[in-house]
Amino acid sequence: MTETIIFTIDSLGDGGAEKSVLALSSGFQKIGFKVFIITIKDHVVYEIPENIHYISMNFTKGLGFYRILTDLKLKFKLEQHLKKITETHNVRALFSNLIFSDTLISSITLNCSAFFIIRNNYGAKFLKPRKGLRRLVKWRKLKKIYDGKNLISLSDGIKEDMLNCVKIRPQSIRTVNNAFPIGDIELLANEPFTHGIGDYIINVGRFGIQKRHDVLLKAFAKSGVKCQMVLLGSEDKAAEKKIMDLARNLGIKNQIVIPGFQMNPYNWMKNARLFVLSSDFEGFPRVVVEALASGTPVISTDCPSGPSEILKDFPELLSPIGDVDALAKNIARYYHLPPEINKDNLKNYDIDTVVKKLEAIIDGRGKQASN
Repeated sequence: MTETIIFTIDSLGDGGAEKSVLALSSGFQKIGFKVFIITIKDHVVYEIPENIHYISMNFTKGLGFYRILTDLKLKFKLEQHLKKITETHNVRALFSNLIFSDTLISSITLNCSAFFIIRNNYGAKFLKPRKGLRRLVKWRKLKKIYDGKNLISLSDGIKEDMLNCVKIRPQSIRTVNNAFPIGDIELLANEPFTHGIGDYIINVGRFGIQKRHDVLLKAFAKSGVKCQMVLLGSEDKAAEKKIMDLARNLGIKNQIVIPGFQMNPYNWMKNARLFVLSSDFEGFPRVVVEALASGTPVISTDCPSGPSEILKDFPELLSPIGDVDALAKNIARYYHLPPEINKDNLKNYDIDTVVKKLEAIIDGRGKQASN
């Protein structure tokens, strides 16, 4: 019987985790696995590869008391689907992605090995913003989900965070970086680009607090570079207004371009002179590798975690978190003198390489961190 892999995830919206799940699904299918993707919410932005089995729980959160009922109904429904798949297929492993999915999967008795892919610094994301009792409650929830489980961290920084900051005590934890269809990215990057906006610097990412677009805009204004700044992100009119209000106050409103979500961001990356990441924290920022694969040099804040691991040979491209002056200097310097890109380093992130590492972990051959 053909071996089967299951991926669970909150949705297939326009985020990096969703891209990763689709990339890994294609990778496992390529080497002969049957693949199921199960989403909690029926939200699909990206095209699902052919012959991937897609199931949605069509979850809608209830309000007040009804939230308890809808959550219980969701858990039962997911449990029944997984039971049916594991009884009728030779399931090799299940990979859970994002915290809503992780919460559910951790509470279900499974007839297969489960691995939880940790994609962000939970200490920075969930614990640092909270104080006192709220922090304690969140920490206990994280412990309940992840203690005693098999974890896969996307970077060494995430692994360090889970063990030493969040104090998770997993059954195992290994680092396997994000998977990328490097060849496909290169092809898409070379598609015709007809937007005609002249020279520009680019940033790609949701307009969320952790991305620090305020730092980005202040550094861009201070750099004195007279080009456009393209911000590719999800549709969020309220956030766009805040960004444009800040740009107006900084005197750079006419240099800011917000084209909205793009199905192909890679030719936008390809035609930029420089990619800039200004985040306070990340897990493993897909956009850094995607920009490099598109042929565009990257500068970044030295945020936990990912940028320092991806750009380990070029520490000069990193600036301290929230340091507008340092980021402005790097923008000015590398806009005029873009650094060279060594694409050989990107082979570690190719889908085929990452799938082989995950297969080794499933087989018990992957290197395990001591707890």
